[in-house]
Amino acid sequence: MGRSPNRSNVLPMALGAMLVASAVVSAGIIAWHWLERSGESHWTPTNIAESERRGGEIMAALIEFRRLRGTWPASLAELTPGFIAEIEPPTCGNPAWEYVVIAPEDACSLRFCANTSCYPTAWMRSDDPDWSLDQ
Repeated sequence: MGRSPNRSNVLPMALGAMLVASAVVSAGIIAWHWLERSGESHWTPTNIAESERRGGEIMAALIEFRRLRGTWPASLAELTPGFIAEIEPPTCGNPAWEYVVIAPEDACSLRFCANTSCYPTAWMRSDDPDWSLDQ
């Protein structure tokens, strides 16, 4: 027959289990934070400039799409292959573009971010040809 733990061992075992659980949770938080911030290591002037160049090509395709169709595309995917060969990702930070149509649909914006919290960030609007950088 199995032995049941005596009462004097239950408290140390429970505390030990709580310490292990706490260590696992802490390690997960640290790993998540590191992954979240790792894109910032690529947030260099050279990579920002290349991302802005790529974004400028995407913005030109967005503007041409609207000129010919009278509306902004629902997503960047609608631009390929007719308006741009491919949507190249940003070369720094989070490797995804954020595209938003600005109500009442007279403009749109395109941005890329250093991390999933989107700070620092760079953005361009269809009605302003210059990139803005918030860092």
